[in-house]
Amino acid sequence: MVADYAKNGGTVILCGLADYQDSNDGAPYCSTEQINPILEAMGATMRLNDDEVLDDDVDYNGGESQTYRVYMDNFNTKSGDSFITSLFDGMQEGQRYSAYSGASIDLGESGVALVRGSENCYSINSKVRPEEAKGTWDSGKPQGSTASGSYDEDTAVVPKGDVVTLATEQVGEGRVYLAGTVFLSNFEIADSASVDYGDASYANKVILENI
Repeated sequence: MVADYAKNGGTVILCGLADYQDSNDGAPYCSTEQINPILEAMGATMRLNDDEVLDDDVDYNGGESQTYRVYMDNFNTKSGDSFITSLFDGMQEGQRYSAYSGASIDLGESGVALVRGSENCYSINSKVRPEEAKGTWDSGKPQGSTASGSYDEDTAVVPKGDVVTLATEQVGEGRVYLAGTVFLSNFEIADSASVDYGDASYANKVILENI
C-alpha cells in the first residue's frame, strides 16, 4: 500500500533511530528490519544502516559525554538539481541540522544526500545482538564505544567523513525521504528564542517545511 502510494506520486518520510535504542529482542523489532523492507517494496535503493552516529568534535556534538547528540551543517546546497537545492530555501547562515541519537544512511544506487556529518563524524555498532536476534542488515562489526576520542577504523560501521543522515530518492512518480533520526520531532522543529535563527531553531524545520 505504501509502495503504491509512493509510486503514484506520494511523498513518504521514513525515520530511523540508533541501534542501541532498538529492542534487545533484535529482529524484527529494530529500525532496519522495519524500514528497509518498505524501501525495498517501493523500489528505492537507499537503506538505513544498523548503527549509531557519533561526532568527536565538540563543535559538532553535545559535549564529551554526548557524542551521539550531533549537529551538522554540511548541506547539499550546491547540487545541480534545482529541486534538491529548493529544500534548503530560507535557511539562514550558521543554522545547523540536529541529528540526535541517529543511524546513518546507505545511498544505494540513486539516493541523494541532503545532510552529511562533519569530517569527524562516523558510526559504530553500539549493540551487538545474539545470533538469533541479528537481522538482515546487521553490520557484523564489533561493538564500538561512544566515548569521545575512541574512534577505531576496525569497529567503525561508517568511517569518519562519510556519514549521511538525511537523503532522498525518487520512486516512480513519487519521492521518499530517509532520515537516520526522527528529524521532524517536536523537539527538533521547535521554535527557540535561545538560538537566533528567526523562526526555526534548527535547519530541520526549514527542510521539513520545504518538503
